[in-house]
Amino acid sequence: MSIDSVKDLISQLQTEIDSTQLDKETVEYLKALEHLIHQKVGAIESDDGQESLLETAKKLEVQFATHHPRAEAIMREILDTLGRMGI
Repeated sequence: MSIDSVKDLISQLQTEIDSTQLDKETVEYLKALEHLIHQKVGAIESDDGQESLLETAKKLEVQFATHHPRAEAIMREILDTLGRMGI
């Protein structure tokens, strides 16, 4: 798995949630996740930010669990992909 795989999943997630109304907290988590992934792309060899990236992704998964089951599935796939990448 690669960063490109994660980017593709983020794109799928964005497409999925574009048609739905999200609460402010969820939107902030999503923005934070995108920012952290972009940071990670620039420093893929570094361990900096891994915990924060995973924490943010897990919070988003929880946020989506009740009201956005398709988005939750995509987040779970993102978490799995990050895990396979060693992040």
